Amino acid sequence: VPTEFSQVVGDPAITICATAQTCQADLIVIGSHGRRGLQEMILGSVSNYVMHRAPCSVLVIRGEQIPGSSPLATEGTTQQPQPVTAWAQD
Repeated sequence: VPTEFSQVVGDPAITICATAQTCQADLIVIGSHGRRGLQEMILGSVSNYVMHRAPCSVLVIRGEQIPGSSPLATEGTTQQPQPVTAWAQD
């Protein structure tokens, strides 16, 4: 499967969508912390923005939150990917 990697400076959600448009991407694979409610409203959700505005299909992978840990503290944890949690397609 041909893939590409690029590193671009800017707002992550907008940059991901713009890069997908420019490269005529078929699929975006993006991770999610699984924030909801107030945390999502304050911190924003890159995966939610991309899922609803990307010019192609989006595969969202949600990481497992360790019980009792802060959703913002990921250093030193062993988070394993969970099964696919969302698909979006125009």
